[in-house]
Amino acid sequence: MGLGAKMRLGVVIALGGALLAGPAWAGAWDFDVPPPTAVRTIGAGATPSPVSLAKVVVRMNLDQQYGVVRHGVLCEESAPLQWRGKGDDASEPYRPVFYREFAAAGLKAGEDPTDLFEGADAGTGDLAAGVVIRNVRASFCARSSVFSGADAVSGKLLFDAEWQIYSRLRRQVVAKINTSGGYVVAKGVPDGLALAFQGAFAEHVRQLIASDEFRNVVTAPISLGGTRPGTSISYRPAAAGRRTVASSAESVAAVFSGDGHGTGFLISSDGYLLTNHHVVGEAKYVKIRWPDRSEAVGEVVRSDRRRDIALVKVDAAGRTPLVLRAGAATLGEAVYAVGTPIDQKFQGTVTKGIVSANRTYDGLSYIQSDVTVNGGNSGGPLLDEGGAVLGVTVWGIVINGAPAGLNLFIPIGDALDALALKPAT
Repeated sequence: MGLGAKMRLGVVIALGGALLAGPAWAGAWDFDVPPPTAVRTIGAGATPSPVSLAKVVVRMNLDQQYGVVRHGVLCEESAPLQWRGKGDDASEPYRPVFYREFAAAGLKAGEDPTDLFEGADAGTGDLAAGVVIRNVRASFCARSSVFSGADAVSGKLLFDAEWQIYSRLRRQVVAKINTSGGYVVAKGVPDGLALAFQGAFAEHVRQLIASDEFRNVVTAPISLGGTRPGTSISYRPAAAGRRTVASSAESVAAVFSGDGHGTGFLISSDGYLLTNHHVVGEAKYVKIRWPDRSEAVGEVVRSDRRRDIALVKVDAAGRTPLVLRAGAATLGEAVYAVGTPIDQKFQGTVTKGIVSANRTYDGLSYIQSDVTVNGGNSGGPLLDEGGAVLGVTVWGIVINGAPAGLNLFIPIGDALDALALKPAT
């Protein structure tokens, strides 16, 4: 079977579905592919942060021509290469390539996330990479083998890419790096076009790793500043004692800032409330709504972006603050998350799980639990069976839009330390 017949059958290969397709076509596609990039190892003593691959996006329209394939004994007949990619994510064939190049450079790759930065909750660790591929150019020759009947494809491919490095802790893109490179398939092989795409992608990963900007991002210590001053703030904590989870939930509020919302909880009788930094953002004032539907304006008085925690001052109106439990969470103990998931109409939702692990990522401690949380739970308390706060909801892993039961919480002691909060004596 010749190449033309294969084109009519619609054989999909590589990068989200590149297809050899189209009627006979003649034209010149000629370009040079630069030599491969040599990657130097990271300097001794450096401890680079792991980076996960979030998404590979190809910017080509359906049926867009991106090259030419020639066939025949002397490759004298031509047909266009047209894009047949479906969807906006072409990541799967390229994750192994990404991680292989990282390993070859002595770098660690983070665990696979599921979305390109959506909600900043995908994957684990701080840094995630996404890449947009543009300006794909390809020139190939496909000769049929009289022995196997398969086409032996050789040729070259070149494209440009923009890498974005995203920090989950900072909730922002911290670097944009442009690369340009390609790959040459010198010897004809049946999957030559797929091999060229993967080889070119590997070259772009090497260029990313070799760039000074990328190296500065992955080796620099995290220093996010925040609004924490040098002096401490005293707060009046709740008296020690057991409470029911239901009574503790009465001190958990919905927090509204801009077009979004999260959760917060009262920690002192003088009106201090904790939530996440990413819930309040850069706002000076936020709206607080209590479970009885009464509302108040809260002032953001302190925030630490690195630890993703913020302090809000609000009129407590006689409400009882939550008891804060110092010390590490016990593996396997029952815990409860309280918050306003998804929509404000679900305010006061309580879910139950267990403590799955105590983790450390990028030098920061977290409690891991399978308790169900969703967007809007951010900033809410993680309670033990005595109604005391163990941690603050910060982020969870979502797969295909559904919670994966892998959720992280800031230990309450770390939250207080980050904001320099001290109990009044």
